[in-house]
Formats: sequence, structure tokens, C-alpha cells
Amino acid sequence: MNPNGTDFVACWRGTGTRCPKSGQDLARYFPEIVAAARDLREQRLVLDGELVVEIGGQFSFNDLLQCIHPAASRVQKLSRDTPALFLAFDLLELGDKKLADQPLSRRRPQLEKLAGRSFSSAPLFRLSPASTKFGDAERWLQSAGGGSDGVVAKRLDLPYQTGKREGMQKIKRYRSADCVIGGFRYGEKLQAGRKAVASLLLGLYDADGLLHHVGFSSAIKAKDKPYQTQKGCSFMVPSLTRPGRLDRLPSGTTRCSRAFTSRCSRKPIEVKN
Repeated sequence: MNPNGTDFVACWRGTGTRCPKSGQDLARYFPEIVAAARDLREQRLVLDGELVVEIGGQFSFNDLLQCIHPAASRVQKLSRDTPALFLAFDLLELGDKKLADQPLSRRRPQLEKLAGRSFSSAPLFRLSPASTKFGDAERWLQSAGGGSDGVVAKRLDLPYQTGKREGMQKIKRYRSADCVIGGFRYGEKLQAGRKAVASLLLGLYDADGLLHHVGFSSAIKAKDKPYQTQKGCSFMVPSLTRPGRLDRLPSGTTRCSRAFTSRCSRKPIEVKN
């Protein structure tokens, strides 16, 4: 399954080193995971997995983002009130054994054995479900939601693909809809010394003609940002987008992975919820 969280590589080599895939150490934001790692029986291991926050039986990406907070007191409070979980889906090192070069068909059984003997002592560590049966994957995909994007298919014959997407594919449930471009957001990084548009804000009109924000487009490609930024002033006048692929986020908003301006005859005011 593909939970809606943040990728994280937990490195535990006695000294307590933790590092996510981005290279930024998130240990200070998730002290509960660090403490749980100390309860594992193994003193040297490297796990690949996902950090999630469970609220009401569902994974909440919005609550997960709340944990990335500059105030230490706030971080401590959230670690107690809404502790994160680590969903393990790969084992890269165990003691002195380097497993990353082994195929997934050999790594996964060793991860399952590790989880069976160690995760009970560290309840914040969970084993992500996996199956080689098409029926299981189909059932998981149909039930996607509540913090689960869908399923991830991986080749069993490949070693660990560090920083690559070869040998894996994400399969999601998609919906499409006409939306109105009501505005845009600037990115944090400057391009050629200027602010650049990062994403478009999408909306739908209600019966009274009020435009409601319902989501945003996925990040605009770097090569397209100068053109979109130059057009930015036109976004302030609501325009229509053609149907795009929509991902419903746990927070209730929608991310459109493909949105582009339409020249259809419909007026923006006609696009209603």
C-alpha cells in the first residue's frame, strides 16, 4: 500500500543517527520515533519506510505537517498528543549485514522476520503490508483513501534503488473535474532573481456565485515557470481549466496533477460544485 506520509530512512547504529531521504535530519521533529527506535532489540539497522500520523483510524498528512514546527515545546506536545508511526517497507542493513544489494525477494522476508521479533517492543514501528497476489493489490486500490494514495508495485528481482524510481510504479485512483483558476502561489526559490509561480489555486463556484478554493495544481515544471509567471496577472481573472487528474488529500483539499487552460465555450461562473 502507498500511505500518504513522508519518506524516511531510519538509521540506527547505536549512536542514534536518523536521516530521511532528503538529507535533512527530521529527528528533532519526531522525538517519539527516536525513543521508539531505542526500544528495538537490534542495535544496528537501516530501515526504509514512511512517517505517518494516524487520526481517527486514518492517516492525516495535514497533521503530519504540523509536526514540522520550529518551537520545541510544540514539537513535544504533538509527539505526545498525535505521535507519528514509522511504516517499514524495506530493510537495508541489519547488524553487519549489508542487504541493499540483495533483490527485494530476499530483503522482504528478512524485514518480516525483524518486524515479528522486534516491533512488538516498539509499537510506533509497523510493517507495511505487501503481497504478490493481484487480488490483494486490486482490493487495496479500490479501498484507497483515508490517507492512502493507492498501491506501489516493485520488482522483486532488483536490488535497492537508491534515489531512483526504476523497478517501481505508483498506481493511484484518479478522478477528473473542470475547475476554475482563481489565483496562484509563488515558490520559495527565486528564478533569475525573480519570484516564480509554483502552483495554481483551483476553485468552484457555489449556487450564489461565490468562488470557493478546493485545491491546487501540482508543482509547475521549472522550464514552464517563467512563462507561467509572465502570464500570472491573467490568473487574477478566473479562467477555466480542462479536466485534470485529481488526488484527494487527507486534509480535504484536492491536488490536480494535470491542469491546463481550456478554450472551451463554458464560462468560469458555470463551473460549480
